[in-house]
Amino acid sequence: MPGEVVGKPSGLAANPTAPPSRGLDYWDLLYLVLFSIAALVVVSLASVAVYFLLGYFLEWDVDLQSASSKASIAIVIQALASVLVLAFMYALVRIKHELPFAQVIAWRPIVYRPFFYGTVYGAAGVLLAVTVALASNVMSMPDQPTPFEDLLRDPSALLLVAGFGVLIAPLVEELIFRGFVFSIFERSHGRLAAVLITAGSFSLIHGPQYDWHWQILLLLLYVGIVFGAVRAVTKSIVPPTIIHASYNMTLVMGLLSSGQASSGA
Repeated sequence: MPGEVVGKPSGLAANPTAPPSRGLDYWDLLYLVLFSIAALVVVSLASVAVYFLLGYFLEWDVDLQSASSKASIAIVIQALASVLVLAFMYALVRIKHELPFAQVIAWRPIVYRPFFYGTVYGAAGVLLAVTVALASNVMSMPDQPTPFEDLLRDPSALLLVAGFGVLIAPLVEELIFRGFVFSIFERSHGRLAAVLITAGSFSLIHGPQYDWHWQILLLLLYVGIVFGAVRAVTKSIVPPTIIHASYNMTLVMGLLSSGQASSGA
């Protein structure tokens, strides 16, 4: 009918402009990796130094081992490093290449029936978490506690993990992996390669958290492939971000109910 608005199956806004003829390249990826490492080192040293200074003035009983095992410090380090990395990523796109940031990272909001499609993507995250939990039950999972599980021994850790894992980490990781990195490999090698490469790097980046246990990394590879496939089909990072947040929230709820760590992302 004339004047009727017909929504896309994903509920996403149509891209009003054509993709840019130029884009990010492997040099940009190298710059981002090097900056991320430097940011993590600098923020870690600064955070530990502040913690020791506070301990000195407030007469806390602190040492290097206690500082490295505190979930609060780990979350602060990740949050501050993420802010720096995102700012650097934005500068690469907007200043170095003079490209629209939202278009490059495929940020297309849900404008048609947002509640319906948001609920669908949220339910997909719950389903993904359930499949991961079922798979972990049939796999031979490691018996030794991982560094991530050690952090959760901090009484306040679960609340910090819940807040960071549901509200911050999904957005940051999707902006980096399914936004920045995905666009580079999609432009050079196509969507399938972009899905697989970003899923592999997404899994490996979580390796230190889980002591490089292959079972957990394999599950995270599966999760990353799902996120990447949704990104490729919808051509937006908004759906995988919602799925990612819902996935993490489901796992956190499982942690709160069982008191055991799982393969969160």
